[in-house]
Amino acid sequence: MSWVDINYDIERWVEIPASDEWAESPWDSEKDWGKSAAHVLLAMNDIPENRREVRRLSKLLIAHRQAFKDAALGQDHYLYFADTEESPLALHLWFGPAEGERAATLRQHVRAGSPDTMRTPQVTDFHTEYLGTGLRSLNHVLLEDQTISANLWYALRDDEHAVDVIAFASTGDLGRLVAAEPDFDEFVRGVRVFADDEGGWAAEEGIGSESAD
Repeated sequence: MSWVDINYDIERWVEIPASDEWAESPWDSEKDWGKSAAHVLLAMNDIPENRREVRRLSKLLIAHRQAFKDAALGQDHYLYFADTEESPLALHLWFGPAEGERAATLRQHVRAGSPDTMRTPQVTDFHTEYLGTGLRSLNHVLLEDQTISANLWYALRDDEHAVDVIAFASTGDLGRLVAAEPDFDEFVRGVRVFADDEGGWAAEEGIGSESAD
């Protein structure tokens, strides 16, 4: 067994809890998590807290969590806030046992040959310190309602632990995605894979995470 741990900027990112087993978490309920996450986000951005703003952000976070629970977009979900006044962008993460030839599988993971894109996907090498070099892809898809979705994909393979990692973001606002790309790149570069008997980021740097079969 291996697991994934991520060192990310809590000023910009909020992790969405996957489990409804709140007794096993630091929070008493989904509502308690939403309020706590809202307080942290405001504090980290030096924004004065007031009851209305905490309530607004809490409702926003819970609404996204409920939407992610109903969609098979990944195992773990994170919200990115460039500005707490704007709706966040979502990043979805999947990880599991590596299968197939590395190069071909990573191209498949980033939809490099997808026939559904409006133009040839922009596929580039993506270099990381901990997971080596993988792929990054940006493509555009015309949806059924005739709107355009910009999709950003990352695919990496940890050969030591034989685990593939995929990250995916999608939005209809291409400008916002382009502006957020450096922070998305930094987030993915913060992903590390550990074996069960390894301590993770928390053990190495006094910080704190995520498991692949």
